[in-house]
Amino acid sequence: MLNTVEMADDYFSTNFMNRDVWNKISAEDKAILIETAENDINAALRTSNIDSNVISQSKPYTAYQAAVFEWAVYMYTNKAKLNQITNNRIFGATSVTVDGIGRETYVSGTGNGGNNGGAIISVIKNSPAGKYLGMICQDVRIIR
Repeated sequence: MLNTVEMADDYFSTNFMNRDVWNKISAEDKAILIETAENDINAALRTSNIDSNVISQSKPYTAYQAAVFEWAVYMYTNKAKLNQITNNRIFGATSVTVDGIGRETYVSGTGNGGNNGGAIISVIKNSPAGKYLGMICQDVRIIR
């Protein structure tokens, strides 16, 4: 794990939107959330090889770190929603309609991660973490 609870604590100390939520989470859960968030963000970036040079030990944190921290708190506050999306995709649901209320459509899984992975990556990209993912320049190399 490249990011630490201490880094996340420092990041959220000046984050108006999520400071109170983050401070209520136990230290054990924070560590689990950060590790899970790192894995999810790496999957969204389609890599498992994050160079330690993209990790800042203090503010300002990199876009990669902000994405990890924001996804960690998003997972905590939206656990039930994420479980529902995951379960619906696993069981093959493509949409759910409730008369008079509306319709929820699930993305089809594409690329690495299967159906479940595609749905979660779509949520990441549409969550607050997604704005930071958009700041990350993908390294493109052509090998001949």
